[in-house]
Amino acid sequence: MTIVILLILAGITISLVFGPNGVVKKAQEAANKTNEAVINEQAQMNDVTSTIENMLNGVGGSSETPEEPLPEGAVQFSPVEWENGKASTMITTSEEGYTLQYQIGGIAEENWIDTTSGYEITDLTLGQTVYGRLFNGTEGSKTANITVEDLIKPNAQISLSGTSVETTGSITATVTFTDNESGLNIIGSKWDYNTNAGEMGEEVGSYQNSFTNDNNPQTITLSTTTAGTYYLHVLTVDNAGNKIETISSPITIIQDYNSKIKEGDYINYSSGNYSGNWIILYKNNNSSAGNGENIQIISEDIVKNVEIGEDTGNTETVGELYNTAITKLNKEAENYINTTYAIDARCVGSVPNNKNAEALNNFSSNYSFMERYNGKFKDSDTNYEIDYEQMKKLNIVNLNTRYWLASRTVLIDGRGASFNIYKIDQNGELSNSTIISIQSDGGAGNKFSNGLRPVVSLKSNINIIGGDGSKENPWKLDMSMGRRLLTT
Repeated sequence: MTIVILLILAGITISLVFGPNGVVKKAQEAANKTNEAVINEQAQMNDVTSTIENMLNGVGGSSETPEEPLPEGAVQFSPVEWENGKASTMITTSEEGYTLQYQIGGIAEENWIDTTSGYEITDLTLGQTVYGRLFNGTEGSKTANITVEDLIKPNAQISLSGTSVETTGSITATVTFTDNESGLNIIGSKWDYNTNAGEMGEEVGSYQNSFTNDNNPQTITLSTTTAGTYYLHVLTVDNAGNKIETISSPITIIQDYNSKIKEGDYINYSSGNYSGNWIILYKNNNSSAGNGENIQIISEDIVKNVEIGEDTGNTETVGELYNTAITKLNKEAENYINTTYAIDARCVGSVPNNKNAEALNNFSSNYSFMERYNGKFKDSDTNYEIDYEQMKKLNIVNLNTRYWLASRTVLIDGRGASFNIYKIDQNGELSNSTIISIQSDGGAGNKFSNGLRPVVSLKSNINIIGGDGSKENPWKLDMSMGRRLLTT
């Protein structure tokens, strides 16, 4: 049994080693294939070596010319230029033998437009991108592009109707905007009116006011009730979002004291040798005074003493002094004109709007003692009445001293006549001083010295810039602004 098994195993072993698919057969086939691969590889190497040698020697090689690659970076765009809100750019290339192409907003193959070098692409708008390439008939080069941008800030000019105004008035500002690129965004622009002389910056939220339409130019009415120096700040915005701040010239807002000042208030005025106080006798346009737009002020006390008349029996001489008394008193008052603030002056008791007014006729009477003097001396007038009544109203009549009123009164009865100049006596009562006395036995002259109380007319374009009208803090005057504030 054992011999049989051994014979079977021996047969199997011989078959595996020497059979058609045996180990010996497989080893022989592998060796053959390896030899073939070495031979083929050597043949290929020989071919490559031969080809290289032929190419180096100028013979043999491929019969086809390889296609040249498309040039890159050969398409250029000029810087964007703007005109009337539209942009343009020029496409150029120095390459020849290719088709120059462009399109706007994309690179879809079907949208390329053939063009030539130096062509200007127009009607472009902010944010558009223009693409360009070279085309060889089969394929296109790498694209070049330019995006339409606006990097230039807009501009604004501010024109003011004035540079100073009272708190009850207003200034009109005209703002003219300019932008030659992407265009203006006026509704998106802002403005503010304040006392800040420096820049507010370009933050839109810093500005309090907007423009409600896109009109150009824009008009703004500027007003405030608080005195000071103000500035208009305009933040101009264009469609690209560029911003610029424009600041106006200074605007001086003056406190409107006209609604506060009143007759009887003290006012700070000085002229001549008088350093005392002055009082507003008439506001402008006082109907009883007829003083127009000029405030009239009166000295609180007498400024000096003035003599009128002469102690003489020569009535001709003293008569001339009597007849010219109103002119003399007004001339003395004119010495208190401060030309910076005032235009005229008169003696209290003269007519407020006609200081040299006098009686139309000289005095005449049927009394026999007047026969020699009829028609020689000025008659009575009522000049004093307007000022006198106003002073009583303001309680400024009594100064505890005598002062002249530029007005005359003639008194006559059967015993004689007197030609007088009105005055306020030391008790504050209306009285008079007799310059000429006429009696049956002749006439005589008299001389009196009484105080002068000037009334000064201020300029109509005067400014009141401070004070409260009290004696301790009188209204303060100023002429620097050139604005007419003292009007009703």
